[in-house]
Amino acid sequence: MVMIDEWLRMLKDGFEFSISSSANVAESLVDMAGKTGQIFEVAQSGFLIMIEFWRKASLEPELWAKAVEPYRNFLDYFKSLIAQGIEEGSLSNTIEPDIAARLLLSFAMGFILQASFDPQAVSWTDAMQAAMQQLLSGLRR
Repeated sequence: MVMIDEWLRMLKDGFEFSISSSANVAESLVDMAGKTGQIFEVAQSGFLIMIEFWRKASLEPELWAKAVEPYRNFLDYFKSLIAQGIEEGSLSNTIEPDIAARLLLSFAMGFILQASFDPQAVSWTDAMQAAMQQLLSGLRR
């Protein structure tokens, strides 16, 4: 769990850098998607280990609560980020931040799953960044 926490902290630090170096939230989301190479490397080598961890954790309520905490933290993080994008005007004001945050997490988790099944199919980082640009074309104002 400590290793996962450290990896997630580094990922979030990268996201924070994307936010601070982008003109707006929409641009920062595309930049974040372009910094996902590390995620796909882990997916290729550790996805089955993660599945086994989740399976075991699901049998122990206290461990499960710790296992899903990062998911909930990222959900809140993206919900706040989407709200910021709406407020600044880079994202449409018709977006519901909670639903959009869940969409972004589902999007990322789906890419991780695909990369674990077929790691050599495409450059997953490039594909995720291009897909994020397409997704955001529907969310931009």
